Amino acid sequence: MSIATLDRSIPIAVVAPVGRMDALNAPHLRVRCDTLLAGGTSRIVIDLREVEFLDSAGLAAMVGALKRARSAGGDVKLVMPQSLSVSRILELTSFDRVFEITSDVDDAVDSFSATNGQRARR
Repeated sequence: MSIATLDRSIPIAVVAPVGRMDALNAPHLRVRCDTLLAGGTSRIVIDLREVEFLDSAGLAAMVGALKRARSAGGDVKLVMPQSLSVSRILELTSFDRVFEITSDVDDAVDSFSATNGQRARR
């Protein structure tokens, strides 16, 4: 008798910045995502619920992570911020069309399983 086992677990990291995601702090997000990607985790959830301010440097850090994750066969998904001004920035910059944005971390993590680790096509 032979028994085959297929392990379908996919590593998913949740990164949760707090406070301002600006020119001073965005490099920390970039380094964290690069470290995860270098370690083989190409599916990342960025939880924006506690982000109070977001500028172009923060947006660039998220886009960079998205590009590198997709190059590695993964994706980056966002959790909707509580701050209305941050939500508005995501909408005005069309990030809501580029990233899948969910209402909570569990939905974001579950969405990776729903797509078998592949990014959703729009």
